[in-house]
Amino acid sequence: MTKLHIATTTTKKANVSFPIQLISAVLLVSLTSTACSEKKQPAATAGAPPAAVPVKLLKIEPTKIEETTQYQGQLQAVKRVSLAPQTSGRIQQINVTQGQSVKTGEQIMLLSPEKSQADVQGAQAQVQAQKSNLANAQAQVTGQQSSLANAQAQVKAQQSNLANAQARVTAAQADVARQQAQVEAARAEIQAREGELRLAQVNYDRAKSLVNQGALPRQELDQRTAQLNNARAAVNVARQQLVAAQKSLSSAQANVTAAQSTVTQAQANIRSAQATVTQAEANIKAAQATVAQAQAGVSQAEANVKAANTALGYNKVVAPINGVVGTIPVRVGDFVNTGQQVTSIIQNDAFELQIPVSVQRTPQLKLGLPVQIINPQNNKPAVIGSISFISPQIDRASQTILTKAVFPNVKDYLRDQLTVTAKIVWNEGTGILIPTESVTRIGNQPFVFVAQESKDKDGKSQMTVNQTTVQLGPVQGNNFQVKEGLQTGQSIAVSNILRLRNGVPITPEP
Repeated sequence: MTKLHIATTTTKKANVSFPIQLISAVLLVSLTSTACSEKKQPAATAGAPPAAVPVKLLKIEPTKIEETTQYQGQLQAVKRVSLAPQTSGRIQQINVTQGQSVKTGEQIMLLSPEKSQADVQGAQAQVQAQKSNLANAQAQVTGQQSSLANAQAQVKAQQSNLANAQARVTAAQADVARQQAQVEAARAEIQAREGELRLAQVNYDRAKSLVNQGALPRQELDQRTAQLNNARAAVNVARQQLVAAQKSLSSAQANVTAAQSTVTQAQANIRSAQATVTQAEANIKAAQATVAQAQAGVSQAEANVKAANTALGYNKVVAPINGVVGTIPVRVGDFVNTGQQVTSIIQNDAFELQIPVSVQRTPQLKLGLPVQIINPQNNKPAVIGSISFISPQIDRASQTILTKAVFPNVKDYLRDQLTVTAKIVWNEGTGILIPTESVTRIGNQPFVFVAQESKDKDGKSQMTVNQTTVQLGPVQGNNFQVKEGLQTGQSIAVSNILRLRNGVPITPEP
């Protein structure tokens, strides 16, 4: 009678992935009673040797072994974006299908644009109005600048008039000075001629008296008479010259007064022209301020147009990256809100897997460590990536370190959100690997059946199996790593294991 033992391993889950020691469940048979076994065997002829069991043999050879830890997790595309409209509206068009490849900028959906289009048109009309205001303000500036130029020309003309008037004042004042000199000269001439007249009168009176007395001849009196008349005539001439000089002086003084009046008027005209210049400059500043305000209005209106166009652009949902369109949960006619996800774009070039690694592996953990994604159909590596990120912090609850591994999508094997089994390869070397089905257990002790040549009772050579204790290491694929118990060159049975026991003869199968 035999007892059936089943050895299993438990899988520990940590967050979204968990390490396990993958050991296939193996049926273990322990021979507890030879008698029970023999009751199930047909009766044999006394003294006949047991029949040889046909088995397949595996020759032990060194092979590549890996120290690994296995995890499970969900892949995430390195480049994956969720698409959501930036404005609310009703879906007018859906331009792609699920699973379709798209390029950056390609339109995915279109929302109803009526309101945004009206906003754009209103903003554009406001731009035209502000530009008209700007043109008017610029025309005002031009007009005021023309007025300023005229006022400045008037100032210059009045300044020229002032200079001329001041020159006339100066000339008239010089003429007054000359006329005053002539008046003084005429007065001096009169005084001189009057002195001569008085002398002539005295000479005449004396000559007349002497002539009457007979002391002088009549001829002498005639001479004195002539001298007196000449002196009188000279005095009259001098007086006439004084009158003429005085008239000339009065005229010159009148000229000075007129010239000074012209100067005063020119100065007044200059002040008026300067006031006009000041006013024109003030008007220009005011007009320039109006221009600046109008330019600001144009800028604001253009910004409103840009914002309206941007808002109009929000009605279009476009692909921000190259990739494949994911599920589209909405339909034409549906109303969607701002920020509501309508689909996603996924790049299948590379994927990322988050792996929580035990802190006990910290000394071995480093960037670039190879990570294998295991094909569940043959338990062999399907895609190989590497550790690309190691968190600087430790999760206090699980005592793990978050790492990320990146995988290229070889032969389009990977998909976003795919749950995979992955292994971190800590070390690689050479050793012995044996199939998991070649191992049996008695209690917790693993054994294998090693083929060897021996002699039967008759001394004939035969092939038998020796039940050999082994020390196993981690599972690698469908194989156990053997740490102790086997040597290179030995052969072990890998089939009909349940029919074998220590010393049973075997027949090797090809």
